[in-house]
Amino acid sequence: MATTPAITSLPQQIERFLSRFPKGFDDEKYLDQERGGHGSRKVGRQGVVDLARESLGSEGLRKLLLEAKGSGTAALYKKLILKGKSLFSLEEIESFNLFAKAPPTEQRLAEALFDMLHGQGPAGPRLEALTTALPVDLRTWRLCSFPGAFYHPETLLYVDPEVTFRQAHIVGVPVSFQNTVSGVTYEHLLAMGRKLSDELGKAGLKPRDLVDVHLFTAHTLRADDAKKK
Repeated sequence: MATTPAITSLPQQIERFLSRFPKGFDDEKYLDQERGGHGSRKVGRQGVVDLARESLGSEGLRKLLLEAKGSGTAALYKKLILKGKSLFSLEEIESFNLFAKAPPTEQRLAEALFDMLHGQGPAGPRLEALTTALPVDLRTWRLCSFPGAFYHPETLLYVDPEVTFRQAHIVGVPVSFQNTVSGVTYEHLLAMGRKLSDELGKAGLKPRDLVDVHLFTAHTLRADDAKKK
């Protein structure tokens, strides 16, 4: 049986994506099974975006800070993670669940989360601040980039290190792989996400936002990763 060639270029990725979703990001199968929302049988990633915007608005987080010194922030974070649980490893989910059951003072976490979602300035330093507000075992790319990416899907990128770093090299934004969350590295990955979005638009795919960009990356590169295991 012939093996499928490993993906090494964006045209190959586009070909693979269209073989699964012939109408691209507007394909009914993609909307129903992946993006979700607006009549879909499944909530999909749009359900995570909707919950993030409903739960993590500036007024609600500011109220937590002023009236409860951040108490309840970990529970909100956990609720969002469980909504998008397929984005995380079982270990990440279990570790966050343990943290949320009896978190220490949550004021620093609430402040960092508020700044990540509603602050000003470059995203990299704000992501680092959120990362250091979490326990060491929760400082993963997925857990830390998740709230911003799904609250601001037009401008912030969800980072799955299993595929995002590889994607950067494919589109010509070489970033050295690192497990440690870094603001500088995140800025480079954001640049990659924007470049990829532009390239997909030129190819006629027109992603709505960086959530679509992530789903494109995951669908076209994760199959190769599975073959290596």
